[in-house]
Formats: sequence, C-alpha cells, structure tokens
Amino acid sequence: MTPSAARSVSLNDSPIVCWFKHGLAVALIALVAGSAGCRSPADTAQAGLLLNADQEFAAMAEKNGAPAAYAAFLAADAVELPPDLPAVAGITAISDRRRAVAPNQLHWRPQRAEVSRDGSLGWTWGEWTITSPGDAIAPLRRGKYVHVWRRRPNGMWIVVGDIGNTAYQEPAPAAKQQTPGRDDDEQPAE
Repeated sequence: MTPSAARSVSLNDSPIVCWFKHGLAVALIALVAGSAGCRSPADTAQAGLLLNADQEFAAMAEKNGAPAAYAAFLAADAVELPPDLPAVAGITAISDRRRAVAPNQLHWRPQRAEVSRDGSLGWTWGEWTITSPGDAIAPLRRGKYVHVWRRRPNGMWIVVGDIGNTAYQEPAPAAKQQTPGRDDDEQPAE
C-alpha cells in the first residue's frame, strides 16, 4: 500500500460509535416512548431489577475500584462517551482508560431505571462524583450519567453504553481589585 493510499482510521470510524452518535437519541426516545403510559407490575419489576443491577455495579466500583466493576458489568462491544473526552469503544479500552484515572475514586448513585416493553433494553441514570482517595467528601468533578443496558439470554443485564456529562459550575466571582494606596471603603474623588 502506498502512503497516499493509506487511510487514517479513528475510533469515530467504528460502526458502534457511529451508531451511538446517530442512533442513540432515536433509541433513547423510542425506549422512553415505549415505556411511557401505564406500567404493568411486570414492567415495574423489571425496572426495579435493572435499578438493582446499576446499584450493584456502583457498589462493586466502591469496593473494588471502577476498573474491576467496568470489567465485570460491560459488554465486550460497549461504548463509553466520557465528558470532555473522545469516545472509547470496547471493554479493554474502557478498562484501560479507567485504570489511567486511578487512584481517584468514581462514585455514582442510580436514580431511575426504565425498561423497553419487550424487556431487551433498558437505561438507568444518576449522578456521579470523582474524589481523591483520601477525601471522599470534596469532589474533584461531578456530573450525570446514563447507562444503556442490554439483557442477556440468561436474564442478567450488561452495560452497552456509558454516557456522562460534567455538571456546570458557576464561574468564580472576579476578585475585587483594590487601588494602591486606598482602602476599599474610600470613595474615589469626583
């Protein structure tokens, strides 16, 4: 192959990433629309099981670290859309990225789950924080997430999409500038 015939391939050329970019909004709208209206007890039970799966995922991340939890709960073809970073496709690449940000601790709290009418897909959302290992109170970053789940033939749920955003933070107020040789209480002469 000649150098001019070589083609640069990026992660964004991946069919999975293209599907995520172009089909995710449609899929989530269809999922929400399909789950809207009256919910049967079975639908409510399935959403509860999915919420429990995300809670178990979060608990494993707390106990064993995010890389181990992601390795256990993600599908091999999963896609991660992290805030302020390029998309990451595949469980190996996602786990590698998670190890790269260690030792910071990722925490998340699932808020809600929905399941498609046929029970094959679902989504959960919640809030996440990243903290330093010795300071679980003051977050370094925070945001919201959506996990897209697929039900395996054995009935267990597995994450196929992890989408995050960073919470908006108000800019710090500008520092009040003081004129040299004058107290803040002094008024300028007119």
